[in-house]
Formats: sequence, structure tokens, C-alpha cells
Amino acid sequence: MAGQPGLPGSQFPGEDAQVREQRALKQQVQQLAAANPLGAAGIRAIDGGIVVEGSMDVQGAETVSGTLDVSGNAEFTGNVRIGGTLELPNGSVSNAALVSPLFTSSGYGDAYGFAVPAGETTVATATIPIPDGYTKATVTGIGAIYVYNSATTGNYGYGRVYVDWPSGPSNFGAKIPFALGPNGGSGNSSPNRLVEKSGLSGGNISVRLVADSDSGVPAHAATQATINALVVFTR
Repeated sequence: MAGQPGLPGSQFPGEDAQVREQRALKQQVQQLAAANPLGAAGIRAIDGGIVVEGSMDVQGAETVSGTLDVSGNAEFTGNVRIGGTLELPNGSVSNAALVSPLFTSSGYGDAYGFAVPAGETTVATATIPIPDGYTKATVTGIGAIYVYNSATTGNYGYGRVYVDWPSGPSNFGAKIPFALGPNGGSGNSSPNRLVEKSGLSGGNISVRLVADSDSGVPAHAATQATINALVVFTR
């Protein structure tokens, strides 16, 4: 019964007014649900997630505990730290994009006027420091030796190149012989060695030219030797 003016209870809304108000509230809720207030930002809801069709600016921290699949380009202008394993396709990173992937160094040693005993003796050495952060080396050692024999008997001389590592056994090349005639006879040899080694960590690489003879050759000013070394280091 609707309220009548002048009677008690006539100021309270009737049942029809309450029903209309409920319907209006329901309609507003439906309109809000259908309005998608984030649609203007390019965000829409899908079953089990959302789709961002516009741009997203995250100015705070963001945590992704699932799989992050980026099919487009990703640009990072700040630092990036990867705590797990980083897998990249072969050939996807060029040397130009790395910081000093290779480091080359060289050295040499000369010697003059030495005797050549009957037993191997080092006559010239080149020493190459191993740079920090590099663990593998490719070493090329090229030697040359000339011996003057002032003795009255003939002889045979030999030259050989050794590569000494900071740890582990040395590596050496072939022992190259050369004939030395008596009374001023002379001979020469050009031994060499090319070798690789990994697992390096600091220290020096020594490349040595070693000489010896069958029965010993006296020292002479004309006798001389040189060793030249080139080392390519990689990480």
C-alpha cells in the first residue's frame, strides 16, 4: 500500500520504489562489468589471463615465476644479470660484440758467442705472460741457430724448440741435426714448434731454443741463435 500524505508511514518508499532501485543498481553493475575500464589502455581479459595490446611501463620491480616467452624484440638499456644458464644459438654472438675474445702476445730471445756442449742446453728464451681471464693458448715458436766449429774435428749439432707451461710437462718439437766440418766448418738449423694448451690460469709461457752437439763445440763469436714466439690467447 502506497503511503498517503498526512498518515503515519507515508514518507517511506513503497515496494515499487525499492524494486526500481534494485533494478537500477543491477543495471549499473552490469554496465560496469561490461565497460572494461582498462580497455582504453589496451588491456582486455581472457579466460585465465589478460592481454596487453598497448605498451606497458613497469617502473617498479617485476617478478616472473613462470616461463617468459618473447617473440618480438627485447631492448634492455640497463644492466642485465642472469643467474642461471644462458643458451644462445651457434653464431648468434660475433667477436665484435664481445670484450677482447682474443689476446695476442709475442716475444723473442737472442744469443751470441756461446759454446754448444754435448748435452741439451738452453741458448735463447722468449717469455710470454698469460693475461688474466684467458685459459687457452696457441703457441708458435720459431728458432734459428748458426754454429761455427773452430775445433780440428768434425761434429754434429742439433736444435730443438721447447714450450714450457706454468704447470705440467713441457712440449717440444723435433731435434733437427746439422753437420759441422772441422777447422771453421759451420752449420745451421731452424727448428720450430706449434702447440695448444687449455686450462691455463696465470703465470708465464716460456719458449726456448735448445742446442747440443755430439762431442761439444767451443764458443765462438760467430755462433748465434734466436727464438721468436707468437701466442694467441682465448677465454
